[in-house]
Amino acid sequence: MTRELVGYCGVDSGLIWIGDPCVLKRSEFADPKDWDGFCNSLRDMELPTENNSGVLTDNRIGDGEYPVYVTKDKDGRVKKMEIVFNWS
Repeated sequence: MTRELVGYCGVDSGLIWIGDPCVLKRSEFADPKDWDGFCNSLRDMELPTENNSGVLTDNRIGDGEYPVYVTKDKDGRVKKMEIVFNWS
């Protein structure tokens, strides 16, 4: 298996969510006019957490850009994705 850097993930709220935006759009968090309310509702959750729309966690570091790696099998299929928050 091979691991490769595929990009960087920006964090602007100290939180990161990975999921399907189509599912999130249909969820209770769908009001784009209330971004602060959305962020505050996420902060009230016990993190990390998951539901049908994705996985949410804080990074305990804050805002920034963090490297994203994928690990592929011998056929080139992605087996794992990692976002590394503690790097230098």
